[in-house]
Amino acid sequence: INSTIRHNEVTSDAGGGIFNDASLLVRGCVIHDNKGSDGGGIDNRSGDINDTIVIENTTITRNRGLRGGGLSHNTMGTTTLTQSTIFQNLSTSDGGGVFANPNGTITLRGTILADNTTTDSSDTPDCGGPGTIQSDGFNLIGDSTNCNFAANADDQVGDASELLNPLLGALADNGGPTQTLLPAVDSLVIDRGGDCAPLDEDQRAVARPQGANCDIGALELAPGQFRLGSAEFTAAEADAAATILVERSDGADTNATVDIEFADDTAEAGSDYIDVSATLSFATGVQMLAVTVPLITDSITEATETVTVTLSNPTGGATVSTPDAATLTISDSSVSTSSGGCSLIRR
Repeated sequence: INSTIRHNEVTSDAGGGIFNDASLLVRGCVIHDNKGSDGGGIDNRSGDINDTIVIENTTITRNRGLRGGGLSHNTMGTTTLTQSTIFQNLSTSDGGGVFANPNGTITLRGTILADNTTTDSSDTPDCGGPGTIQSDGFNLIGDSTNCNFAANADDQVGDASELLNPLLGALADNGGPTQTLLPAVDSLVIDRGGDCAPLDEDQRAVARPQGANCDIGALELAPGQFRLGSAEFTAAEADAAATILVERSDGADTNATVDIEFADDTAEAGSDYIDVSATLSFATGVQMLAVTVPLITDSITEATETVTVTLSNPTGGATVSTPDAATLTISDSSVSTSSGGCSLIRR
């Protein structure tokens, strides 16, 4: 659980990363750059029909094997993958991503199986072998050529004539205890993973779903929500500037923008403050920006004045949450002048 299994090699046996001949739970892990004969990443091999391997919220990538670059199912038992990602693995014989033996059962739910390859003539890039891979729904199969995949209506299944690219980034630290593959904001996996059952978190322990539905695969893209740091900001005219904080909460997985607008209430742009309405750019991982609003000082005694601040038009998959509007209150700091006992007050 929450482990990294990498850079292992067996030269004449199966299971470069994991060899399993009993029952096993793999959850929240990354298994990458391992090498074996059958099952470069994982070989599941048992003669007991009651043995099970359950793989949840796990990334299996860049492994190499003879049969099943990512995973080889050579068992009488059951292999179940839920909300997992099998991506860019290599087989030198059969099943670049997954090899399925006809014995036992292998089932996918909410799983990405894409961009895997084989180097021989079997032409089984993402899945191969004589066995059938069952679907429990909401999967993305990049290339089902010569793959015995029993698809559901809600699966997305490509083939050699129309490959499906999940648009995953490089293996990297995207938060959480292990490295992961981050999907792009326009990926085919976004909001296509159904109701998330039975998992309510992703590989990083980020809550699922972030959108209308779960994302397919081990990672739930979390673009976040923009909001103002407060519903009330204050400054004195003598401060020369006011600071408005714009926050991004609940994730910052994408490059995103949001518009900030300043509008006159009782204060007047050009006389009391400089309008700095703009589009703010948040790079991936950035959770706060400070906007400086220049204030205009004068010698006229004035009543306290206000400016309305609003956020709108988020991009990058992010949304706007409350407070999305605020009041900037500017207090007067001038020295009043008098003539004949009368103060000069501008209203």
